[in-house]
Amino acid sequence: MSIETILVRSLIVLALIFLILALTFYPPQYAVPPFIFLVFFIIAHFLLAADSKKETKGLHKISIKIVIFFLAVAVTGAFVGLCLFWQRGQFWRLL
Repeated sequence: MSIETILVRSLIVLALIFLILALTFYPPQYAVPPFIFLVFFIIAHFLLAADSKKETKGLHKISIKIVIFFLAVAVTGAFVGLCLFWQRGQFWRLL
């Protein structure tokens, strides 16, 4: 199993955890960003699974780099969103 697949699967689990936390402790509109990230990571998982079956090496490496770039952008967006929640003081409900 490649490191990209492990990374995507762990991010799917984290997005699912944040979606459950957002639905539990916040109003429903706060669950939209974790849901978007969850959908994005599931799409990336299927792209990596379909891309690993291809036999062309050049296209495979380029597409994996593109998927990893978009995963990095999504993780950065999730981190910024969590920082904004922290700044607004919304995490006191979790304690």
